[in-house]
Amino acid sequence: MKNYKLLIIAVILVAVAALVSQDNKPGAAGDPLVGHYLLSAAEIDQIRDFTLQASDEEISVAQHNGTWRVTSRKNFAAELDRIEDLFQKLSTTRIIEMVSANTARHNDLGVAAPASGTKPADDCMLLTLRDKDGKPFKTLHLGKGRQSRGPDGSIGFGEDGQYIRYAGTDQIYLASARLWLDRTHLRWLNTSLLKLAAADISRISSRPVAGADGYVLARATATDPLQLADLPEGQQTKSPAAAGITGFFENLSCSDIIATDAPLQHPDLASATLIVVETFKGLTLSLRIGSGPVDLSGGGKGYIACLDASYAGTDPALTALASETAGNARNFVYAIQEARVKPLLAKPAELHEPKPAPPPPEAASGTIAAPASASAPVEPATD
Repeated sequence: MKNYKLLIIAVILVAVAALVSQDNKPGAAGDPLVGHYLLSAAEIDQIRDFTLQASDEEISVAQHNGTWRVTSRKNFAAELDRIEDLFQKLSTTRIIEMVSANTARHNDLGVAAPASGTKPADDCMLLTLRDKDGKPFKTLHLGKGRQSRGPDGSIGFGEDGQYIRYAGTDQIYLASARLWLDRTHLRWLNTSLLKLAAADISRISSRPVAGADGYVLARATATDPLQLADLPEGQQTKSPAAAGITGFFENLSCSDIIATDAPLQHPDLASATLIVVETFKGLTLSLRIGSGPVDLSGGGKGYIACLDASYAGTDPALTALASETAGNARNFVYAIQEARVKPLLAKPAELHEPKPAPPPPEAASGTIAAPASASAPVEPATD
């Protein structure tokens, strides 16, 4: 009986020791955040405004009247895919371990709060989330990635998580994956400027810089082909060239969006080519294209352009499009890849070609008649 009691006591002591040991380990089961996502679905639904601070950029995005806009770039429309990607990462990345509550490790792991008036370090980010009233309800310090390790403890390839800390707390957690958030403004801007069906276009005119000839392509109905005005005798509109011009507006996107207080005074637009597009629905677009290609920030060559629009009709979608485009025309110019702009800069002579020769006439019998200039067959001489 005595041995039995000693055995019971030993089992209890082992159990207590195990509990104490487990409680002292980082990421103890008692931590309420371990095993949960960085943000709950309810918290994601609260977000109406957020700011991402990095060492080289501070990006602010907010929802206005149901539309997400980059407020740090004069309220330009935001790229929705980028926002959805952020929300998905926040709601699917788990906290897998509480690493430390020692504030001395904040700097080492990249989750220390930046000093007043400074920005986060190169490998860190600060994400502040706000509700509909503009009140911050959660701020995350996104720190360094954790180097992955093999089963034997050796250093592996890449990273297997990211250190994070919620502002106002000391605990450093390990997230299940690195968030890899874009830290450049351009990636958060909607670079798709316009989608105009070719069938909607009734007229396109080009007014180049002084000393160059422009062109006019027009048609009476949507089913008619666009015809070049003032066609020379025996010439017809070159359909592929006309299609290249209308195709530009079917999916007009840009490589860069440049904020400026006076777009039309941009030096690259001093000698601009003006392209005016009219539609059957009453929408008019004005596109000014710089006089020569420039180096793009992302590499390659492109043209600086300014896009404006007007509409006096009642269609809500076209009203919104014209208003958005005209508003941006007061604050931005765009950089568009050279290859995309080239079709618009065509000369009139490049937009027409000779008409095909008419087929030869057929004789009544259905055979091809001999040319009128052909000589009659010579009868053989007889003695």
